[in-house]
Amino acid sequence: MRHSSPTRSLAKWFYRSERRLILAWVLFLIVGVVAIAFPPIRDRIFWRIEGLVESREKSWIAAVDEGERLVTEGRLEEAEHFLLNLDRRFPARTVRGALDRDRERLLRTLGRVYEGQGRSGRALVAYRALEAFDPRNYRNRWELAAALERLEGTWTFPIEARDAYSSVLQIYPTHLPSLRSVIRYDFDRGAFANAIVSWERSLRAQQYLPLILAVGSVEQIKVVVVDGAWHDIDAGMLRAEAEAFTLSTAGFPTDVRDVRIDRPLYAGTPGGRRTRRGADGLLSSGVGDSSSLLSIPLPEGVSELNRLRLQVRIRRPVDAETWSMVQTSYRNALNDQGLEWSKTRVVVVPDSAQADQVEVPA
Repeated sequence: MRHSSPTRSLAKWFYRSERRLILAWVLFLIVGVVAIAFPPIRDRIFWRIEGLVESREKSWIAAVDEGERLVTEGRLEEAEHFLLNLDRRFPARTVRGALDRDRERLLRTLGRVYEGQGRSGRALVAYRALEAFDPRNYRNRWELAAALERLEGTWTFPIEARDAYSSVLQIYPTHLPSLRSVIRYDFDRGAFANAIVSWERSLRAQQYLPLILAVGSVEQIKVVVVDGAWHDIDAGMLRAEAEAFTLSTAGFPTDVRDVRIDRPLYAGTPGGRRTRRGADGLLSSGVGDSSSLLSIPLPEGVSELNRLRLQVRIRRPVDAETWSMVQTSYRNALNDQGLEWSKTRVVVVPDSAQADQVEVPA
C-alpha cells in the first residue's frame, strides 16, 4: 500500500484551495488599502503598532534594570545567569538599534559581575565586547582601559592599559582622566618627553564651548574656543532689562573683562556714540558643574536699546596631581617655554574629581 508524502499532500491541498486563497489575498489587499486610505483607521493602526514597539522596548529596558538591581544587592550568581540569558536574546546587536545604549549597560553590568566574583578573565572579555560593540563611544574605550588597569595592574601599570587610554584620546583628546593615566605611565618610567607630547597634543586639540549669555529674558549662544586666549564677544543690540547678565560656563573656569555698553546712533542726535563701561578689573568663575553661572553687573543707568560687548577667556581645569607631573616633566626636559605656554591655558584645582566633571556639553 502506497502512502502519500506530506509535501505531496500539502501540494494537493493548495491546488484544491487555490481559488479560496486568491480570494482571501484579494480581500486582505482591499482591507489594507481601505485602512490606509481613511485617516482615522490608518492612525489607529499606526498608533497601535507604535504602542506595541514601545511596550517591547520598555520590557527590555526593565530587564536590564533588573540585572543592575541584582548586582547592587550582591546577588552576583543570580545576576550572571540572568544577564547571560538576556544577552543571548537582546534585540540590539549593533549601534544602529534603538536599544544600543541599554545593551552597553548590559555588557558593562556583566563585567561588574565577573569582577565581583574575582573572574578577571571573563570580566575583560565582557569589557572588550563592550568596546567592540561601539568603538566610537569613548566611554566604552574608557571602561576597557580602566578595567585593564584594575585587573592586570597588580604590581605595575600594564602597557595594555596605557594603550587603551591612548585610544580614548584618539577620539576624545581632551579627556582628562585618560590623559592623566597616560602621563602617569610615562612619568613613572622617566619618559618625560613622551609625557610632554601627550600633554601638548591634548592642549592643542580644538575645543569649543557654547556659552549661553542671558540678559533678562533674552538668551544668546556664543561659541568660544577653550584656549586661554581673550576673545571678543558682541551680543548685538538688546534691551537691558536687568542689573546684570549671566554666562553659563558649563563649569569651565571663565574670565570676563572690558564689559561695554554702546548706545546706538540716532539721526539728528549730536554727540555721537556714547559708551558705558562695566566695573573695572577681572571677573572670574571657578571650576564648577554643568549648571555654573557667572553673573556680571551691567553699567548703571542703562535701560534702553543698547549694544553689549565684552572679552572672555576660557581655560581648562587640571588637577594638582597631573599638573605636578607635567611641571616636573617640563623642568626635567629643560623646556621652560613649554611650561609657561601651558600655564596660560589651564587652571589648577586640588581635586581630580572636580576637574574631571567638567566636559563640553554634547
